[in-house]
Amino acid sequence: MIIDSKQSREKLYKLLGDLPERHRPISTHLVSTEERTHYILEKLAIDMNGLETVPAYLTRPKSATGPIPFILYIMLMEETMISVKLHF
Repeated sequence: MIIDSKQSREKLYKLLGDLPERHRPISTHLVSTEERTHYILEKLAIDMNGLETVPAYLTRPKSATGPIPFILYIMLMEETMISVKLHF
């Protein structure tokens, strides 16, 4: 199956709902980095709206040397989890 990046982005923006202004700077703070057997886990705090930070977890294979596909999980509520697979 071929995934269209433009369609994936449009779907993601619809799932995200109301977003802050696109020209507002987003800041990210690296909270910690943990090296595991086959991957690296980075814990981040992202300030997207100036009101609160959002926790984010990035895992990447130790052997990765270039662009790789990833899966973005968006937690809307405790009962709801959305998974969107994107290729950039």
